[in-house]
Amino acid sequence: MTACHRIALGLSLVFLIVLDGPNRTSASDAAVHLPRLTLWAWELPESLTFLNSDEWAVAFLAESVYLEEHPIVRPRMQPLRVGKGMTLIAVIRLEVTPRTPTTFDASYIETVAREIAQSGDLPQVRAVQIDFDATRSQRDFYRALLANLRPLLPPGMLLSITRWDRGVREMIGLRG
Repeated sequence: MTACHRIALGLSLVFLIVLDGPNRTSASDAAVHLPRLTLWAWELPESLTFLNSDEWAVAFLAESVYLEEHPIVRPRMQPLRVGKGMTLIAVIRLEVTPRTPTTFDASYIETVAREIAQSGDLPQVRAVQIDFDATRSQRDFYRALLANLRPLLPPGMLLSITRWDRGVREMIGLRG
């Protein structure tokens, strides 16, 4: 990478997250290869065409879903330019508002899951990531959402969540 590219990268990105790559836990997940390094592109116009797709993936804000009485979807409004072979991770931000219901029925959960699943159909997307700061009282909704979402995604599509603390591991039935 040239010095010019390094400067452009430093000035243009809001966040840079370096990941060691996904923990592959199933046969279908193992079939998907993600580069070891992931660059995070939030809601700014980005041109990342200079990145080497063998070394980098790009996680980008694909849409925000506002959990109101009826979910409101706000798609990404800024352009994202990447090379043809770049692996993309569509990030969907779930936002709680003052009008967020205290309980979610099956129809609501299915609506949100179907909306998120559409991100898996975007060109070059190999993974979908949910970014949701779920409170303890929202964990049942979150668990049901993930259970509804998984079968709606294309076969082999990785699904991840941004928060991985003890509470979340317990929420989805994992220990340790």
